[in-house]
Amino acid sequence: MKSFLACYFYIFVASFICKDNDNHGFFITFASIINKFHQMLHHFILTRFNIQLFRHDKHGNSIDLKSWLEERINLFETYTLPSVIGQVCQDFTWILLVDSKTPAIYRERLMGYREQCPQITYISCEGKYGWRFANIFQQIVEKLLKEKDVKAGDFCLTTYFDNDDCLNKDYIKDIHDILLQNDYNILSENGFIAFDYGIQYFTELGIATRIKYTNNHFITFFEKVSSVENPSVHTCYGYGSHFDVEKRNIAPVHHISNADKPMWVEVIHKDNVES
Repeated sequence: MKSFLACYFYIFVASFICKDNDNHGFFITFASIINKFHQMLHHFILTRFNIQLFRHDKHGNSIDLKSWLEERINLFETYTLPSVIGQVCQDFTWILLVDSKTPAIYRERLMGYREQCPQITYISCEGKYGWRFANIFQQIVEKLLKEKDVKAGDFCLTTYFDNDDCLNKDYIKDIHDILLQNDYNILSENGFIAFDYGIQYFTELGIATRIKYTNNHFITFFEKVSSVENPSVHTCYGYGSHFDVEKRNIAPVHHISNADKPMWVEVIHKDNVES
């Protein structure tokens, strides 16, 4: 929050200096900054950590839950966690949906992550309810919004993020910049932001390649908070699979052509379920 305010303070000073004695320009700039203060961003990264949605891997083999979890935690610690810790903008909450029957030895490792990333919030879920993850995320985000200093007109942002992938260090910052500057004129209605270009990294081959993947699973949904007392949101999971959002014309998808700056890394490994 302090860094957010500091950012606008510097914008204010810079605009004052640049405008010199042009009072009309000064007041326009001042008014636009004040307006942005009234549209705060509340950003949540949503990750299904180890709720069991699949019983077979991409090859059709049964999944050994213990070995799967050990490997998945190793991937998380190697790729996913460092990419979130390293975000330039730290103004977000990271919600991890965790199976309530996770063995104690792994729960201890999970709890230790908060020492490195205090933005983490753990939500425990019984495995049999895991398929309702979209509703669970919705209820948790609404609950957290109630606890925050939310104003009508603020934006709730939710980012779809798997437990074995990576984000560019500027991901959160660039999403916020796009919305606050409104360079793409996208704030008239709720919608998705998709960075079209990312990287696929093949762990077994040690090969990384840039790809264009327009319906990727790194999308962020932005929506206005209409009620302070009882905020109601859909979240990025509220419209079904990322594959179908644009095909079904459910909500606008604003594509960012970021070929020179890949914004995500999809880690391809032997235990991928769908890749």
